Amino acid sequence: MRTICKTINYPFIVIIMVLLFLTGCTKKDNNNNSTSDGQVPVLTTNSVTNILSTSASSGGNITSDGGSVVTARGVCWRIGSTPTIADSKSNNGSGAGSFTSEITGLLPDTAYFVRAYAVNSVGIGYGNTLSFKTYGLLPILTTTAVTNITSNSASSGGNITSDGGSAIIARGVCWSTVNNPTTNNSKTTDGNGTGGYTSEISGLSLDSLYYVRAYATTSAGTGYGNSLSFKTIAAIGQPYKGGIIAYILQSGDAGYVAGQTHGLIAAPTDQSTAIPWCPGTPDTVITSMPLGTGNANTISIVAKFGAGTYAAKLCSDLILGSYSDWYLPSSDELYTLYLNRALIGGFNTDWGSFYWSSSIWFVGLSYTRRFYDGTLGGYDQTLPIFVRAVRSF
Repeated sequence: MRTICKTINYPFIVIIMVLLFLTGCTKKDNNNNSTSDGQVPVLTTNSVTNILSTSASSGGNITSDGGSVVTARGVCWRIGSTPTIADSKSNNGSGAGSFTSEITGLLPDTAYFVRAYAVNSVGIGYGNTLSFKTYGLLPILTTTAVTNITSNSASSGGNITSDGGSAIIARGVCWSTVNNPTTNNSKTTDGNGTGGYTSEISGLSLDSLYYVRAYATTSAGTGYGNSLSFKTIAAIGQPYKGGIIAYILQSGDAGYVAGQTHGLIAAPTDQSTAIPWCPGTPDTVITSMPLGTGNANTISIVAKFGAGTYAAKLCSDLILGSYSDWYLPSSDELYTLYLNRALIGGFNTDWGSFYWSSSIWFVGLSYTRRFYDGTLGGYDQTLPIFVRAVRSF
């Protein structure tokens, strides 16, 4: 009998077994990419919000880091197909949990796909893919020059030269004391559509700096015109800081500062219709007549006579509109009240109606003004006549 022997090729068998083992130990990540032993992160993509013409917001939530620290995370996006980190992406830190991403640099009126991603030592995990479409371009417009400026109002407007591809649903101007105001600040609403329009700005504070710019809103968002500044004016006869503006300092007046607004405020009504200049026997007091000296005069008079019922003390003790710095006007200050009496209001203009100033004419006599015709006179300091207090601003 003949024995037949077969030769076994052991190296070939070993190679086959190793290949089978390695193939059985591979895994695939969420993007169907083969990885070594381990897991990629598990996550979801946040809804897309705050969609504008060139930007949007999204993010993700990493529910598992796959057993390895997440070293990078964010969202990726592209036009037309499922994005990867080889496309545009954000970088929003590391670690598991929720995160928010800003998507920028987009094209208007364009469809995009976005999904969250997370990277660990094993590989890249991706969230679900979402789609969204950016809005069209924002409106293009300019702000109209500010005119008709008063102490509490002004006029402006805008001119919309392009609606950006979407209908204008609101337009007007917005304003604030801070530059580049938005529609979150005070605003007007002046119809819709493109072209020019006029806006009336109201409810302003006297002698204040404001910024204004036109706005136009479409489904894409709100576009703004250029920002302009203006300052409300102080006008004689306007209510202001406890009283009525009685006089505004002009160049050459004591206390005048170029580019600033200063002057006198008169109490809105008389403080007395019959009060003497001094409380008893007249005495010597050094006083002055020009603009800007009434307050110092009042201080000197009160220091001389002290307590009692008399014109300077009445004004010095006055608290009106939370202001306590009232005083008896000097002769020249009283004259500005006479000149603007109709705008200030509340004065007695009968033939015999005289008002005290804080300026002394002669011993025992002080200057007065008759508001019937403005006559300057010297009155016995013990006689009771009219008083109107003022304060400076």
